[in-house]
Order: sequence, then structure tokens, then C-alpha cells
Amino acid sequence: MPPRPKKDYRTSVILSEEQHIRLKKIADKQDVSIAWVVRQAVEIYLAQNADNTKEAA
Repeated sequence: MPPRPKKDYRTSVILSEEQHIRLKKIADKQDVSIAWVVRQAVEIYLAQNADNTKEAA
């Protein structure tokens, strides 16, 4: 059986005005989208909490 293709998921979050402004500044400085910054932040968070996420899966 061939491997299943990677599936991406869309999610929504509600940010405070301050969070949005700070994310936009980071994104603008790096010339990337806010979504890219958020995905990178999620990757870092998951890596730092790898032991916790393995149990939940």
C-alpha cells in the first residue's frame, strides 16, 4: 500500500490586538506571513513539549 499523502489542517485562533501587532512586526521584519510565524512558534512549542504530546497521541 503506498504511503498516504501528507494532509494539512486549517485552524483559527483569536488573538489580542497586542499579540497581532507583535506577530505582524516579527513577520514584517523577516519578510514572511503571520501564518508562517505562527507555524514556526507551534513547531518550537511542540518540540519543547515532545514528552507531553507523545502521551496524548
